Amino acid sequence: MISAEAYATLRDTAEGRAPLDAAAATLVALTAGGFLVEDGEDEREAVAETHRAARENCETLHLVLVPTLSCNLACPYCFEPGVTPVAGRTAMTEFVRDDLCSLVRAAVAEGTRTLRVTWYGGEPLVGWQNLVDTSERLIATCEAAGCGYSAEIVTNGTLLTADRARKLAALKVTQAQISLDGPPDIHDLRRIGRNRKPTFAAVVEAIAAAAPCLRVAVRINVCRRVAPRVEEVLAILAARGLNRSVSVHLAPLRPAPGAAGSAPPAAAAGTAIDWLDDREVAALRVAFDDLLRRHGFPVHPTGLPQPRGTACIADQDASFVIEPDGTVQKCDWTVGIAGAAVGRLGPGGIEFDEDIARWRDLDVPDDPECAACRFLPLCRGVCPLRRLAGEKPCLPFRHVWARVLARSAGFSPDEAEAVEPALDGPGLRGVGLADIAALADRAEREPPCDLQ
Repeated sequence: MISAEAYATLRDTAEGRAPLDAAAATLVALTAGGFLVEDGEDEREAVAETHRAARENCETLHLVLVPTLSCNLACPYCFEPGVTPVAGRTAMTEFVRDDLCSLVRAAVAEGTRTLRVTWYGGEPLVGWQNLVDTSERLIATCEAAGCGYSAEIVTNGTLLTADRARKLAALKVTQAQISLDGPPDIHDLRRIGRNRKPTFAAVVEAIAAAAPCLRVAVRINVCRRVAPRVEEVLAILAARGLNRSVSVHLAPLRPAPGAAGSAPPAAAAGTAIDWLDDREVAALRVAFDDLLRRHGFPVHPTGLPQPRGTACIADQDASFVIEPDGTVQKCDWTVGIAGAAVGRLGPGGIEFDEDIARWRDLDVPDDPECAACRFLPLCRGVCPLRRLAGEKPCLPFRHVWARVLARSAGFSPDEAEAVEPALDGPGLRGVGLADIAALADRAEREPPCDLQ
């Protein structure tokens, strides 16, 4: 951001009320950061080029490994829209472990420097010994090949103990994402064990047990019923002293791709999901940062989203989801859905189906609306799976960008509402980058621009 004084000078320059050199330091900094460009420059293509470079970067091989498709919970919205794992594909075999090690060695030979593993499910801790054995094999393979290794786990937490957390840390797992579905009365209806027992208390105990060993990211799954009660979850965690050791973020529950316009699925009383729309999600995230501060949890210093090279792992050429039998997916949403697979892992690597081309050919959106959108460098198309399903997802942040920007600059919530018109001022026209470059020497003698 730039200071209020620098911004005022910039507006005066843009509107012809001040000479160009009055804003020299700010102009040079904005140009260096890519915020000021020549008229006619194809910024959308520049975004697309950085996206392609990030997508094709293979220095890190990211494998989302599913040691088992089994799970000890019976969440009503899991495997949307009701896909049942295929018999005989529920536990990772020794053959698949061998093939994983071969895949890593081949990737290192092609220039990969780091293997990143995300343990996923099903519930990965149901396949605990499988996870341990596979981790040890992969770590040894990476060490022998001179390749770095890191891992994280996505778990429901019900099977996570202090001993297992310590073992995970020894296996180079650095982070655990653990989900809560709201306060106990809602969570225990939705994330219920197959034994029909409630799980909220057990999950909180697991979070507390894991926090000394792992970075714990608590994910609160939200819908319209949970949204007004997220502070209750924060209060419970803070009362356990967990505000000093874990991070918390929101994850809106979504309908399956291709079903975005459908009504929430029929379910038992209390478990039906009432999806939030993008405006509700955006507003909730802004309010949630204030709740985090109120309860002493860590908060991003600005609350502003950060530019990224790709939309997600599905948008990266060197990222794959590997199911227990070696079935390869590109997206964790499609785990367990045989018809969505893009290939199979074998002794010679991954043999891809023709369907992989749909993913690899997906570029930054080029329709007129998206190409002109100021948020394209942030969203990169948001969700490849939804785009392939014919949807046009947008970044919720676009609905609250001015409010978030104002809050990060110190404005109160009420003051933030008046900021957006002031931010949409005139651009600098008739000034070339060569003119700005000529100011560089002069800018060195001025106070530095407060651009962060």
